[in-house]
Amino acid sequence: MSDAERFEVRWTPEPNTGCWLWTGAATSAGYGRFWSKGATVPAHRWAYEHLVGPVSEGFELDHLCRAPWCVNPGHLEPVTRSENIRRGCEARGTTAQHGSKSMYDYHGCRCRPCTDANTAYKRGLKARKRAEVAA
Repeated sequence: MSDAERFEVRWTPEPNTGCWLWTGAATSAGYGRFWSKGATVPAHRWAYEHLVGPVSEGFELDHLCRAPWCVNPGHLEPVTRSENIRRGCEARGTTAQHGSKSMYDYHGCRCRPCTDANTAYKRGLKARKRAEVAA
């Protein structure tokens, strides 16, 4: 099976948001992981690079949908690290409460809604995998 074929069977479309929900391996933060050419890579980055094109040096991909498990390249935008962190904290409403922190500190912040959503997603993923094994 080619990388593209293996990738295709590891996501499922979410009809309300347009997200492509990653069902394969994931990091503790919910970002998909994909094995390609002898290395594990972020699944969203693999999708973007193979369906859109390369990400320029010094840029990373921002999930415009705010869902780390989404691998839809249409929901990704190359931005600088500081912009990605700013957008993430702004979307979580944490910018004001962390006013004097550096951009590095913002990257580590975790608000309750994001933590809860990530936990719920992981529980659902584990339940689906258990159901597949049992079937």
